[in-house]
Amino acid sequence: MPADVWCAGNLVVIPGLSQNELFGLIRFLLAKPEARRPRVICQLMFPPTWTSWGLPARLGKEFYRKSFALAQPLIGKTLFFMTENAALGRLYQTEFGVDAKILPVPFGDAPPAASSRDAPTFGFFGYSKRDKGFHLLPRAIENCRKAGIAANFTIQLQHSGWEPETVAAEEALRKVSGVRLIEGVLDEDAYIEETSQIDVMLLPYDPALFGMRGSGIFTQSVAAGRPLVASAGTFAAASIEAGQAEGEIFSPYDAGNLSAAILRVASRFPESRSRAMKLAPEFARKHSADAYVDVLLAHAPR
Repeated sequence: MPADVWCAGNLVVIPGLSQNELFGLIRFLLAKPEARRPRVICQLMFPPTWTSWGLPARLGKEFYRKSFALAQPLIGKTLFFMTENAALGRLYQTEFGVDAKILPVPFGDAPPAASSRDAPTFGFFGYSKRDKGFHLLPRAIENCRKAGIAANFTIQLQHSGWEPETVAAEEALRKVSGVRLIEGVLDEDAYIEETSQIDVMLLPYDPALFGMRGSGIFTQSVAAGRPLVASAGTFAAASIEAGQAEGEIFSPYDAGNLSAAILRVASRFPESRSRAMKLAPEFARKHSADAYVDVLLAHAPR
């Protein structure tokens, strides 16, 4: 980043830091004279066990513990920790004694979900990988077809081919009848156009690997009044349980239980959609761009 970013009077927002990046940021800030430090908001998007290669970090908690201890002279003065949701904030409070405030994902300005139809369309969007449950989709959809579900499925295919389970799932999906596949990355306009045709969003995220992380797709779906199908042990499921979102939760984590949850939503879709639409306005307000900016301004230099 340009050197003049790191100056007193500036507010710097840094999302998505991993363990070593957080440690490096704190050492960098401590090396600067106090009078020349900017205010920094560090958004903790991942649990301490998260890694970019999809395996739990064995030393992640210890790395975070050292980072927070090192950051004590900065916390609450020029360094502020935040999370996307309360569940992840509680994790950092419990594990490390860090008081992480909420910085909402500013995706609440979402167009309304698709109008009610006799045959709802279920969608899966985002990066196709195991920790998002992509590998569960072929068998789950086949189970639904065998059960006679009156529904459509739209699945985005977007991955780099490095996960064997993801590659196998893509091959299997291409053989499942009645599945519409969207291939590759979507720009903002295409994403909005495609998701606006989705009635129910599938969020079969792995509770062990994805956990309580936030999700822009979750936020946009709830703000649009769209029911969800979510796995127990994730933030999406916790939001359904708390009455902040509408949908079905499945557990244990496998394709059979995912398909059962899809069938439950399909069987009561009009009622589920009606409840999701009622919850949408308040949720959208709390996750709007205005709400995001209000939090930032409250921490800006005076």
